[in-house]
Amino acid sequence: MRIWKSRAIAGALSLLLASALGCTMLQKTIEKPKVQLHSVGLKKLENQGLTLLVGLEVENPNAFELRVDSLRYEAEIEGRKVATGMLEDSVGVPAKGKSVVEIPVAINYGDLFGSVLDWVTRMGQNEKKTRYRVKGSVRVGLLDIPFDEQGELDLEQ
Repeated sequence: MRIWKSRAIAGALSLLLASALGCTMLQKTIEKPKVQLHSVGLKKLENQGLTLLVGLEVENPNAFELRVDSLRYEAEIEGRKVATGMLEDSVGVPAKGKSVVEIPVAINYGDLFGSVLDWVTRMGQNEKKTRYRVKGSVRVGLLDIPFDEQGELDLEQ
């Protein structure tokens, strides 16, 4: 009886170790998809703002489909919120393939006007860069994966 328990525990630990190694190896083989702007179009025009439909071409270099269940984000320029959006439809990008993902981008006129004024002021002060931030979360299955990207935009380009 004692030998059986020892073998069962050893077997369970072996399976646990194999699973952990498998997950580690799996994480190393997942390649980051390539994303580039495909299109921008007007979806809706209202009194308070407008909604653009931004098409992103996503190229999946992996041997399996990438599926996103939802996406929520907020974009800021110089700390001022300029756009928000959410994609609640499930989107898949085929293995070793490309797909255009269309994301609604809501822009409030007041926020847009303030950002344009900031941009004009910065150009007048001979400042050539402005800070941006895009933050939010991507839902994959039961997991919400947060993201927070920050950087600088070159105003001369």
